[in-house]
Amino acid sequence: MRKVLIGTGIAVLFAATLLLGGCRGAYVGSSMSHRYHDPDCMWAKELPRDRQVWFATIDEAVAADYEPCSTCTPDVVTE
Repeated sequence: MRKVLIGTGIAVLFAATLLLGGCRGAYVGSSMSHRYHDPDCMWAKELPRDRQVWFATIDEAVAADYEPCSTCTPDVVTE
């Protein structure tokens, strides 16, 4: 019984973390401007948490009708 309770507690904690924004992606978009950014972009750092939309890939952001930031240009690969 105790193992079940511990497992359930961990599952609830994990779900709460995801719901509260603990699950981030590789790119962050603004729900107001519909632009996506590299998380290190100066504009991304200014985004209030309630306006952040996270994407795992550029394709995912583009599919959601977001455009790349012209400052950090997240769609340009740098080496």
